[in-house]
Amino acid sequence: MFYFILRGKEIKEKITYENFSMKEKKIFFNIMIEGITDVILNNEYLNIIYLQKKDKKEIINEIVTFISDITQISKINIKRRINQNLKKEKRGGVNNKI
Repeated sequence: MFYFILRGKEIKEKITYENFSMKEKKIFFNIMIEGITDVILNNEYLNIIYLQKKDKKEIINEIVTFISDITQISKINIKRRINQNLKKEKRGGVNNKI
């Protein structure tokens, strides 16, 4: 079981992912997908110079497994969403019009 600790002004609450609302679950999932996209495209969060491509793939697979374990979303669906996000980012993001 995975717990989140939410902090407010005077409130500290420990809850599980299962207790999130659908909206909160969607936000969490989208944040994780954006983070993986940054790792893949920009080596964001991976500051180790000697990191090889296979190491990067292993790290990404571990993150996908982590997300799958928490959300109960299949790894295939998570990877599909990551690929969709990568394509969107490579095209310049969504609605970059001013």
